[in-house]
Amino acid sequence: MLSDPQKLLRLLKLSRRLRAELCGNDDDVYEHVVVLLAVRGTWAHGDPISRRDVDGALASAERLLCAAGATKAVDQVATLRWRGPTEWPKDAA
Repeated sequence: MLSDPQKLLRLLKLSRRLRAELCGNDDDVYEHVVVLLAVRGTWAHGDPISRRDVDGALASAERLLCAAGATKAVDQVATLRWRGPTEWPKDAA
């Protein structure tokens, strides 16, 4: 179950205790989870995604992963952000 990113994000959104266990006392974690769920939902339903939304989702992912101590994943997301739109999904406008 925890291998499904959408389910994990939903759990993080619902459970303050789980957020605290995984990400410490970072008060912004909830907001980052909400951003990621919104962009994931938009993309999954085939709706257009703006470059601003993609950049915001990558920033939220980077901060969330950093709070969780996932430094290797943080570096990967930071690389995507640094490279910019050429590395983003083809449907990002």
